[in-house]
Amino acid sequence: MKVTDVQVDTYLTGFARDYGYNTPDVFAADIIAPRRQVASSSYIYRSFGQEGLQAEISDAKAPKGGVNSVDYDVTKATGTIMTRALKILVDDEEIQQAVDPIKPMEDAVTFLTEQLNLRREIRVQTVANATSNSSAVTDWDNASGTPLADIATYKGAMLASIGRLPTHLLAAPHIWEELAVAKGLTDKTMYQPFWNALDATGRKISNMPILGLTPVSAGALYNSAQAGAAVTAAWVWGDAAYLIRVDGATHGLPWAIQPYVNDMVVTRWRDDEIGGWWIKIEHKIGFKEVTTGAIYEIDDVT
Repeated sequence: MKVTDVQVDTYLTGFARDYGYNTPDVFAADIIAPRRQVASSSYIYRSFGQEGLQAEISDAKAPKGGVNSVDYDVTKATGTIMTRALKILVDDEEIQQAVDPIKPMEDAVTFLTEQLNLRREIRVQTVANATSNSSAVTDWDNASGTPLADIATYKGAMLASIGRLPTHLLAAPHIWEELAVAKGLTDKTMYQPFWNALDATGRKISNMPILGLTPVSAGALYNSAQAGAAVTAAWVWGDAAYLIRVDGATHGLPWAIQPYVNDMVVTRWRDDEIGGWWIKIEHKIGFKEVTTGAIYEIDDVT
């Protein structure tokens, strides 16, 4: 293979980053695990306990300047981010037939970005799924289901566990759809908060809260079939609903999933023997569940 003209493509790098950040209706990872930059592949992450936050400590200052100290309950541990990368060949014939020669490269970057984001989504779901699951509940779209009561119960459980309430309610689109249908079958009062958060198809989620929680529709699908076999599509987030404590990327107290990311970089190089351009996307990423109890999985709600 004769390789020439190796370069970091700043345009395609920007294209990949913009695409990755603009798909929250598919990939929920950027919502529930906002990115934090790191300077190296090794890092320190913090797991915060609730004891120091909840403790009542006198803040009275003594006449001669004595001040009570606060025990900051935090555990430090080290982690490592891994390099993740994929590449694809865009051949000369495809470029020559395009009206705009850059379009085949943009399409290649879109495909690679989706692949990397899918794997990132699966890793975030794996971290969330590793928490202590709640008990299974009666299907929420069943006549005897009690979704609002279940959510309230596990909000209370999270408050008791970490001293903080969840901020987001996450579920795959098929769960939202079934709740939308159930609204016409059973107690409208029970399902009204869910219906208010949906459009007519049950797929588009608004920011209207459900019991104070921001709804998140995690629409990522993956194909588990072997190459050449029929597609076997499944929702990454399955049939469970998740209550998750999310804080902003710059917040001082991370709770549930702590990601460490170096943004995607696109490199391309010429392959004269094959006749085309190789497009490679690479980034470094790692995840840790930093506070046990900041994620509650409500099993099999549909």
